[in-house]
Formats: sequence, C-alpha cells, structure tokens
Amino acid sequence: MADQVQTVQTRRNFYTNILTLVVNIVVGFFYTPYLTRTLGPSAYGIVPLALIINQYISVVASALTSSFTRFYSVAIQKGDVEEATKTISTSMVVILVLIASLLPVLAFIVLRVDKVFSIPAAHVSDAKLLFLYTVLSFFLSMVTSLINVTLYATNRLDLMNVIKIVRRFFKLPLIILFFVLVEVNVKYIGVTSFIIEAFILFYSIHLFRSHRPEGVTIKLSRASRTVFAALFAMAVWNLVQYVGDTALYRIDNIVVNRNWGIVDSGALGAITEMGNFINQVTGVIGSLFGPLIIIAYSKNRHDDVVHLSTSQSYIVGIITAVLAGFLAGFSAPVLEYWLGPKYPIEDQYRLWMVIKLSLTPFYAAGGVLSFTYRAWNRVRFPALATLVIGVMNIIALTLLVRLAAAPIWLLLVVSVALGIVQSYFLGSYCVSKIYPEAAKSLALSFVKIFATMAVVEMVCLAFCSLVEVDSLGKLLAYGAVVGMAVAALAYQVCFNKTQKQEVLSLLK
Repeated sequence: MADQVQTVQTRRNFYTNILTLVVNIVVGFFYTPYLTRTLGPSAYGIVPLALIINQYISVVASALTSSFTRFYSVAIQKGDVEEATKTISTSMVVILVLIASLLPVLAFIVLRVDKVFSIPAAHVSDAKLLFLYTVLSFFLSMVTSLINVTLYATNRLDLMNVIKIVRRFFKLPLIILFFVLVEVNVKYIGVTSFIIEAFILFYSIHLFRSHRPEGVTIKLSRASRTVFAALFAMAVWNLVQYVGDTALYRIDNIVVNRNWGIVDSGALGAITEMGNFINQVTGVIGSLFGPLIIIAYSKNRHDDVVHLSTSQSYIVGIITAVLAGFLAGFSAPVLEYWLGPKYPIEDQYRLWMVIKLSLTPFYAAGGVLSFTYRAWNRVRFPALATLVIGVMNIIALTLLVRLAAAPIWLLLVVSVALGIVQSYFLGSYCVSKIYPEAAKSLALSFVKIFATMAVVEMVCLAFCSLVEVDSLGKLLAYGAVVGMAVAALAYQVCFNKTQKQEVLSLLK
C-alpha cells in the first residue's frame, strides 16, 4: 500500500514537474530575448552580474539548506517528530543569524558595485538598485527554502512546483508592466524579484501550516545545541563543496567581464542561462529521485538506492544529451533569436554555446549521483575534491588570461573539462566507494551519454547545412520535427527495456 501511495505521489510530482517545465519553456522563450532587445547589450550585461552576487551568497545558504534537508528528512521518515522540530527550529535560527551577518557586507558591495565590476557610468545608480533588490529577494528566498524543507521531506514536490510556477510565471509580465507603465530600467528587474519573493514567502508559510506533519513546529526557543553541532558538521563540508562549485562554475563570467567588457560577459551570461534552462528541463525527471533516494536510504533499502543512482542518472544524462546536442546543432538560428539583433552573432558566440552545452548532460547526471552520497552524509571527500578542482580552475583561467592572452573559448574549454571531472567522475567515484557494484554501470553510462550528444549534434548540424533556417517560424517548425526524430531514435537505441518502462511508467 505504501509503495502504491509513493508511486501515485511520484506521478503527481512528475505531472506538476511537466507543468513547471511548460511554464519555464514559455517564459524562458521570451524572457532573455525580451530583455536583450529592450535593454540593449550595455544595460543587459548588468543582469548576469547581479545574479552572480546571489550565486555567491547561495554558496553558504545552499550548504546550510542541504544539511537541514538531510537531517530533517531522516527524522521525519523515522517518525521522530521531536527531532524534526528541533532540526527545523535550529535551522531557522541559523538562517536569521546568517542574514544579519551578511547585511553589512553586502551593503558595502552594493554601494561600491562599480568598483567590483566593469559597469558603464550611465548605469551605475540603476545597477546599485538592481543589486540591492536582488540581494533582498535572495534573503527572502532563503527563509522560503527552509520552510519548504518540510514539503521535500514528505515527497510533496507537487506543492513545491506550485511555488516554482508562481516565481517563474509572473516574472516577465511584471517586468513588462514596469517597462511599459513606468520606464525601461534595469532596476525594475530587481524590484520584480523582490515583490514575487515576498508573496512566495507568505504562501510558503501557509503551506507549512496546512501540510506540516502533526506535531512539527518552528519555534526559536526549540533550537538545540546538539542538533546545531550535527547540522554544522555537515554544513561545513557542504560549504566547502559549494565554494568549490562557485570557483568552478561561476567564475568564467567575471573573468570575461573584467578582461573583455560588459558586452561579451552579457552574451556569455545569456548563453549560460541557456544551459541552466536545459537543466531546468531535465530537472523534470531528475528532481523526482532526491526524496526517493533519501527515503530508500532511511529505510535501509539499498538495492533501491543503487538502482536509483545508476539507472536514473543515466536516463537524466541521456535526455539532457539529446537536448544539448539539438541546441548545439541548431546553435546559429537559436542564438540569432536568443541574443536578438542588438548583439552581433559572431562565430565565437556559437562556439561558446557548444562548449558550455557540453557540460550539461554530465552535470545533470551527476546531480542524481550527489543525492546518494549526501544521504549517506559522505560529503567530506567530494567537498575537498571539488574545492581543489575549483582552485585549479581559477589558477588555470588566470594564467591563460595574463600569461598566454588566450581567447575566451579556450577558457571555457578548460572550465567545462574540469566541470565534467567534478560533476560526473567525482560523483561516480563517491557512489562507487559506497556501492562498488555501481562502478561499471556508471563508466559505461559516461560513454553512452557522450556519444549521444555528439551524434545528435552532428545530425542537427547536417540538417542546418542542407536546409536554411532563417526565421523563428522555420526554427520552431524544423526544430520540432528534427527534435522529435532524434529523441525517438535516442529512446530506442539508448534505453533498455527496463529503462523504457521506467520512463513510460511516469506517464501512466
């Protein structure tokens, strides 16, 4: 009976993931192109820089939230309401203290943002307001994320998806309203984020009150030193992990901004958003397995953990490889629409896009693997290894720029290669140390994922060389036909009978 209930909930999660995906596709299809066309390269280039600040803050926040999620989820699955209450209450105290500690530091950065980044003088005052509201929005989202740990622990991803839909769906309409009714100004992107995050926080509080497990409460007085010690021990290594992630995945745009200017860093930021967009798409399936892995671990069903780690990471990797290969093959017409007419579509931008997309299948597959070693609380080694790889990335990029005057594409190649090592190979190694029987399957999966992306990209490149794709209508029409063809081919060739059934079972 419990398995049937879990299957029904997983299917419900999947369908709401699909709805979230549809919203992301519809909004994402218009969001970045609208901003690049309306703001222009100079003003739009500030937007990715503002997001970088949030990404750096999220290093600490994500480390804490991952730690909270693991301990709270295990407590709930074991029926220990007292421990769950202590965990979430202690976590809230930590979050509030963190926000109070970061405020003066971030205020200093916001006031001197033109000294930190290369920003045109005409946009400095607006950039400061954009950064201010973006930071405040992130503080609100930190509290929201903690509250929603209760939904994640009980596998209620469907309710979490409602929050994601609200966050994404209303963003573009509000920005358009500000641009049309007030003025076209980059600061209103930050204002919009703040308004939406405030609403989401209040809605999350409502969801917590109506769906929390009986007996679980958030009271600052229930904070526990013992719980804090356990949370802190895991959070420290999670923090090291995220610092390494930041040095590896979020440094290239700053290097480009400082050495090549805001136009190129804006283009790179928009291209990076395309990779993030793919990860959101494949997250429709990948995110389903985090709660399932931790539930299986908590109940000592380790055969299920091994299967979820190997088979599902492979499925997510193949799906991402098809998407990434398709976009890489159609890179020229896609970029013409994505960046808009105000950006010169140069060959180097297409090359950047192909390089950045090469990481996404392995990053997505590695994300599923990370659920496993985090459930085991085996986070120290991957954290230290990630930090070392991140430092190697910074050193390599610095040397390439200062000593070799290397082109941007070479910097991206180095970062992507190190990213694949960290996301997939390191994740595979950590899972194989826990479950040695998984090693062979994970190694074979890498070869298949790589080959799938390469073949799909070549097929799409060949199609674009034979057929002229010179309008948005042709891009959509031809893209739909070719996309469905390569997806169907990958489904038949790459998945075995069991994996096909697992994908189809989500739809039934």
